[in-house]
Amino acid sequence: MGFKIPENTVTFDFVGTAYDGAEVTCRLDVSGAVFWAILDSAQNVIIPGETPEARRLDIEQVIETNRLIGDEVLKGWNLEYNDGTPRPADAEGFSKIPPELAKLITSKWMEVIQGEDDPLPAKSSNGNIPESLSTRLENMSVSQ
Repeated sequence: MGFKIPENTVTFDFVGTAYDGAEVTCRLDVSGAVFWAILDSAQNVIIPGETPEARRLDIEQVIETNRLIGDEVLKGWNLEYNDGTPRPADAEGFSKIPPELAKLITSKWMEVIQGEDDPLPAKSSNGNIPESLSTRLENMSVSQ
């Protein structure tokens, strides 16, 4: 009998920001390939290249990172268009939100996902989320 990796998510709210009331649920258990691609892209975007060619690569990395976050990280959100219809929680929807909100979502997710120092931490009392991660997530809703 095999082991099934549980799906772990985190729900962020944005109290105290212009996006107060928004809720975004992200997956914590993305593949290593997705994690490293997002991390690599984030580091390259923060320090843009000096040549026009390098800057073009940075823009392409931003587009690819948005696609990865939208398709692999986002699980759901309560965002709507002005007419009240729901915005899709996918790559297309993520590419159409304001850059400030996209950066908030990405930075909150990166903070949670990168914050784990112990590669195999002990489970918490809830049975799934490591104690050190549970502590960091006190103000966030975590579900499996």
